[in-house]
Amino acid sequence: NFTLEGNVKAVISNEGGKLLADKVRWIEKGEKIIATGNIKIYKDEWFASADKASTTSEFKNLKLKGNAMVEKGGDNQ
Repeated sequence: NFTLEGNVKAVISNEGGKLLADKVRWIEKGEKIIATGNIKIYKDEWFASADKASTTSEFKNLKLKGNAMVEKGGDNQ
């Protein structure tokens, strides 16, 4: 388990996903990711943003909370 803080960028190269947030916590059991603050997620043709997000290391089963938005065809940075 570990936590990263301050303009965190997590990239899942073989899955083609990217997560940007103020704070990211990774929990080994279940390979769960919990992110908070200024979240931006890019996966394939999808873009999502929120105040808080939880997902798996493969960016599956995404849950967004607070000012949540999902957009297809978003800017895939």
